[in-house]
Amino acid sequence: MSTSDFLDWPTEQPDYTNLDAAVQGEISRWNAVGMAAGIVRDGERQISVGGWANYDARYPMVGNSLFMVASISKIYAATLVLKLVEQGLLDLDTPVVQYVPDFKLSQDDVRDAITIRMLLSHTSGFDGDRFTDYGRGEDAYDNAVAEFHTLTQWFKPGSFYSYNNAGFYLIGHIIQKVTGKSYEDVMAEEIFKPMGLKNTLFMPEDIIGRAIAVGHVVDYRSGVRLSTAKHLPRHSNAAGGIMQSIGDLLTFAQMHLRLGEINGTRIISREHAQLMQQAVIPADNHYRSYGIGWAIYDRPKLKSVGHGGAWGGYKANLVLYPNQNMAHAALVNSDIGVSAYGPLERWVAKHHLNMVYPRPDRVELAQSELAAYTGTYLRHDARQVITLKESNLLLSITDIDEDTGEESKDIREYELEPLGDGYFRVCSPVGRDAPVDFRSVPDANGNPRDLLRFSGRLAARTES
Repeated sequence: MSTSDFLDWPTEQPDYTNLDAAVQGEISRWNAVGMAAGIVRDGERQISVGGWANYDARYPMVGNSLFMVASISKIYAATLVLKLVEQGLLDLDTPVVQYVPDFKLSQDDVRDAITIRMLLSHTSGFDGDRFTDYGRGEDAYDNAVAEFHTLTQWFKPGSFYSYNNAGFYLIGHIIQKVTGKSYEDVMAEEIFKPMGLKNTLFMPEDIIGRAIAVGHVVDYRSGVRLSTAKHLPRHSNAAGGIMQSIGDLLTFAQMHLRLGEINGTRIISREHAQLMQQAVIPADNHYRSYGIGWAIYDRPKLKSVGHGGAWGGYKANLVLYPNQNMAHAALVNSDIGVSAYGPLERWVAKHHLNMVYPRPDRVELAQSELAAYTGTYLRHDARQVITLKESNLLLSITDIDEDTGEESKDIREYELEPLGDGYFRVCSPVGRDAPVDFRSVPDANGNPRDLLRFSGRLAARTES
């Protein structure tokens, strides 16, 4: 079944009067299984949970239910890096090879130019999605990084933005090298324990006996089922391995709102907390840039910093409004979670800040202008084909197993509406508003190349 076969689910959001109603309403409106959400402002917090932690077993969601927060883990990793900078163990602008001399990429000159700042801001240029499992031992990081020479080098380091999970695998590896300890132990000692995060864990064996929100897959025709996705490989813990309760996530958010301090304990310096929230590189939509770990949104009248997360049957969202001293987080245990937490975030901004997020207007392009983007774009794990669909484009994606090379029989489809200057957004129900843009970006040797960037990931145009 293609994504275009999904039904267009209800789009009218009620005018909720409080967080409990908003959480219950968005769970019901999207059949999102379960959610835990919260708001912290001026030190006061609200938390609301609803739905099922396990749909099949009919276990209700509770306040300390653990969710995989996935890529929100990158903000933790970035925070830890700044802590180690303050201890003199790391420097943001020292080339990575000084910490890992045997680190190899496809080009030595490219490797020598990459810094930790580039890894944290997604500007290193090598391909970022490699999810091969290298085992559960501490050598998983070594084994993963040993194969980085096989990754595509998309562009010259520091020149462009492309979302990069593998860059955070390397961050975890570097932290192990400079501390002589496991990444997970260093994170626990330097961040989790000083903050008092008692419902924040990495290892799946550590969550036995805890309240767990199980991931789910929602199909609007066949119903709800448990996700069969495996836990993320260990070497990807810095990129996405944290499991956490909504309360602990709000505590982490509050620490960053307070610029590095929580409950009288300083986690990182005020200067470094501010540095994390400063833009390093423009990203892939009209308002977004990336800083040190954080995505930064400079909307008219309302700045926010935040990050999302997705893995298997989990979706997560964290957003800070620094000028209003407020943060909002939402954790959903189903793959339809973005459809639920996106409207909830907009409700929070409207209800608590009296702000409506701006939405760029669609622009009309001639068929000849649209046709300029059509063609086949390849990456190691997908074939992406752009065709015309009336006054829009249609993006059709065939996934490719990165280990076997086997192509999926299912095709994911996304209709794209133009926003101008090579920018588009998904306008079909699944993935709605996800950014897609087309850019001519030289490769690391200066050769011209046409790229498609979908939700931060790159694919190169090909004649085949």
